[in-house]
Amino acid sequence: DWGAGFPQVLDQLESTGVSIAAPSRRRLEAARRLVESGGRLDADRACAIFSILVEVQGQPAGKDHLVSVLPTGQEPQAISGQACSEDQFSAVALVAPGLSGSASEMARVTRALGLVHPVPLAG
Repeated sequence: DWGAGFPQVLDQLESTGVSIAAPSRRRLEAARRLVESGGRLDADRACAIFSILVEVQGQPAGKDHLVSVLPTGQEPQAISGQACSEDQFSAVALVAPGLSGSASEMARVTRALGLVHPVPLAG
């Protein structure tokens, strides 16, 4: 359940110092309070929150997936791909020695994500 881990995801994002617009921050904080109080994000709301997180990380509005280098582009150890749409969440990761975070590696992860996610990727 992706939503159950959302507070930790938000903590990690906030630790980067990323700027979050007030309307998005309010929605994210409301979702955090719900989960931390023992509530559960339903699938539709979880995907809406995921979409905000994607947008906050500089992606265009409406994009339902994110591929990123972990922990950073300077020291790549893995490439993660996540998607959430139509109440479905999927994740893939590429972990291998010698990753560079290159465009071709990012494209491989995006293709793999497209294969496992039951809904065509948007954006």
